Amino acid sequence: MKSLIFLLLLCGAAPFAASGAGRIAEVQIGAHPAGEGVVLRLRLTEPVQGFGQPVVREGVVALKLYGVHTERIAEQAAALFPVQGYAVEAGPRYATLWVRLAPGAPVEAAAYRDAGGSEVLLHIAARPPAAPAPEAPALEARWNLDTVIIDAGHGGHDTGATANGVREKDVTLALAQRLGARIRRELGLAVVYTRDTDTFVSLRERGRRANAAGGKLFISIHANAAAAPAAAGTETFFLGLHKTDAAREVMERENSVVAYEAETYADMDEAALIRRTLAGSAYLKKSEALAGAVEAAFGADRHSRGVKQAGFYVLWNASMPAVLVEVGFVTNPREAAFLSSAGGQERVADAIFRSVALFQQQYQSDLQAGLP
Repeated sequence: MKSLIFLLLLCGAAPFAASGAGRIAEVQIGAHPAGEGVVLRLRLTEPVQGFGQPVVREGVVALKLYGVHTERIAEQAAALFPVQGYAVEAGPRYATLWVRLAPGAPVEAAAYRDAGGSEVLLHIAARPPAAPAPEAPALEARWNLDTVIIDAGHGGHDTGATANGVREKDVTLALAQRLGARIRRELGLAVVYTRDTDTFVSLRERGRRANAAGGKLFISIHANAAAAPAAAGTETFFLGLHKTDAAREVMERENSVVAYEAETYADMDEAALIRRTLAGSAYLKKSEALAGAVEAAFGADRHSRGVKQAGFYVLWNASMPAVLVEVGFVTNPREAAFLSSAGGQERVADAIFRSVALFQQQYQSDLQAGLP
């Protein structure tokens, strides 16, 4: 306990008074489902803006949560080894969760947010008494790019954009299946489809399925539409605030599927989007890189409308690098014929596949180098 008090004094904690910030409503502690140590679950009144990596030292684990307002939570006893107690301290810009460990218990700790984003989980597990080098492959394997989520836009009673005898939902499903088969065959990665038949899946559910499957990459495939039949080309989006009216129009059209859903999206406003992009900045860097690779892979024979940001609901809950690809305009007669043909679909799937292959190579290289 002396080391805990010492660290609290060392940090110089001061009252936190940021208005509008979320607060810690409850701290729960329990055994890890797989029996691998202890999990502390921090229930928040709204999604956390961000958090640091937990620091382990002198028998204490410290976790900073940014943009969190909370009154001090006095130390609570815990009888789950290796945790003996925990407390929450307020600071000027963040709150800190302090976890007191059993004397002499070497541990490793990791923090992550739940799929909904309103809880932060701190996993503390006993570290085996072995040299740290053998642990590196296991840690690396946890983050290996092993599972790709492919999301065929629309489906079921939601046909998406329809023009020139072509329905968006048919094009996206055909492209998803072509792309997934090639990723499995040539890259050896697991592929999970948010839908693999002509069925309706809500936008929020698509993100839930991606997270539940342990996805490391999320690709949502769509076809575009415009009032002008001459509009043509591809564009690839990653999550963020739209910067042009054109990006806003595409976002609003794709998000309009919520009219078919019983769920509400009141929690996905502009302020929440800013918090989400700040908290997922590492994912956004990789998402932007993948979006650029996709547009480059389409090549000179397809007009690129560029890489853009927008607040697509389907990307919101995917806790991984994620992009939304608009593969062309069904309202353009020439592009509609191209997208509905076997040859056109093969060329589109090939371009996205090549971008995934490049992304995998860079992703694994960064992982081995310890880069975010």
